[in-house]
Amino acid sequence: MNRALTAFLIALLLSVARAAIPVEEIYPSQVAPGGLLQVKIKPPSDDMTCTAQTTSLRIWIGSHSYPVTCEVRQDHWLLVMTLPEDAARSPQLGPQVLTVLAPGERPLPSSPSERKVQILDRITAVLSVQRNGSSGDYPPGQLGRLFESPLSRSDSTALANARAIVARDLANGEKAPVEAAKLPESNGICGSTLYTTRLLTPALERQVGIVIEQAKLLFPDPGPGIMVAPATAKQPPSGSVLWSTLQPSLLNAYAWKSIHLWEPVNDVGTPPSVYLIDTFDPDKRQAPDPYETVSTFNDNPQRSLGHGSRVDELIRLVAPDAQMKYTQACDKDGICYLTQVISALCEASVEAITSSDRKVIVHLSLATPYDHPILRAGIDAATIYGAAIVAAYGNNDRCRDRAGGPLNYCNAYPADWSGERSGLYSVGASQQSNPAPQTFQRGQARWKWNADKVAVLDQPAMPVATSPSVTAPGFFFLPSDQQGVPTSAATPYWGTSFAAPLVTGALVRWVQAGNKNWPTPAQLKCGDERLNLRSIDSNCPD
Repeated sequence: MNRALTAFLIALLLSVARAAIPVEEIYPSQVAPGGLLQVKIKPPSDDMTCTAQTTSLRIWIGSHSYPVTCEVRQDHWLLVMTLPEDAARSPQLGPQVLTVLAPGERPLPSSPSERKVQILDRITAVLSVQRNGSSGDYPPGQLGRLFESPLSRSDSTALANARAIVARDLANGEKAPVEAAKLPESNGICGSTLYTTRLLTPALERQVGIVIEQAKLLFPDPGPGIMVAPATAKQPPSGSVLWSTLQPSLLNAYAWKSIHLWEPVNDVGTPPSVYLIDTFDPDKRQAPDPYETVSTFNDNPQRSLGHGSRVDELIRLVAPDAQMKYTQACDKDGICYLTQVISALCEASVEAITSSDRKVIVHLSLATPYDHPILRAGIDAATIYGAAIVAAYGNNDRCRDRAGGPLNYCNAYPADWSGERSGLYSVGASQQSNPAPQTFQRGQARWKWNADKVAVLDQPAMPVATSPSVTAPGFFFLPSDQQGVPTSAATPYWGTSFAAPLVTGALVRWVQAGNKNWPTPAQLKCGDERLNLRSIDSNCPD
């Protein structure tokens, strides 16, 4: 037998050995730390056993496996596991691939389209949508109604007990306050009312997936739904340790030189409105930007105040004529709330529909790991009438302290939708002092400096579903003067949060230069690796 045929047969045997056991149902399809997850499978054809205490089968989520209990039903098995509450042992947040394998087998790499289970963070609230003109909707303060009419299901003993506890806590627990937000009316989700309430018991927080699944069963689309109201992960992360042999003024100067900031632009058009959704609103008198980042630069602790205010500063440095509009959707801890984000997106949608002479840009230096239908609907509402959206791609710290591996994808939305929509730009961050871009963004390996000022690996690279539309300089000392030179009180800011405003400023200048349509990412780069403002007037060198 020749070697090629032998290798082929070995590969074929391996592929058969590693074939996942077909999964008939995952319940619930979204699970939080401490929550139960039940997987329904056909009994395997070999001699594997199933008891209420043990089975040799294992559930894999991403590249990590978990032991399960197993119960036999008439024509199927029910595998049950509890998602670890320890962040280090939990899968990466967001949509992940789930497989069932025999002992000793490992999953093969899967494409992002095969994800089947949504991994939630600790949930603080749930959300319901009441659409215009609809009847029979209910606010989530009445979640107990979900279990008034029991549905017949074939559940394991553990899951049936968990469902009973959820129903009891919803029916008997202290009534949670409900917040209602009427969205500005334009199209799609805009004009609807969002109801939000907290889950008041530990059991409800752990088993929130059961609550969501029950709502899906009783009220299938396009009816009202219950879903999580996720807060975004903090950007930028705290605890960063940075080192550079360059002075702050040179670090800033490299940024402006690399994108040709001071190239002239022939301003002939009306500057667009820029909706900044962040931690900053200058009209608020008390603590207009309470966000604080603690980092170490060149062995010196740095306390940097502000997030949205610094984003605003960078946008206006690139495009001084931008017509800024602010929504303070995020708090002092950098947690951004879905209702405020969607409300601002709907305000941008209203202006995009009604304004005949002014274009609209939405800036989001924030992200969530969840492919959330409400956020998706808000993005659609803003873009369908021609608004542009600039979204930070997310930093490499975003996956920090989560279980890594080749099958655990690290997501950030809305940036990861950029390939699906024209006018939605995701922005990565590069270290401008290097001749070739060195990235800070999500998915890239994270490095730190040891005592000898040698870079050592702090976090391995993680797979991501998408790449940034464009990268831009992402390391600055701020605040700065009108020429971008750091003031005496300037402190370091880094990451995709601060690369993205350069792209927003570039879009403002693009409109002012008289361009009618939004540019492609390639047009923003002028043939280079990163954002290059020479392309605004199409005077890129040959």
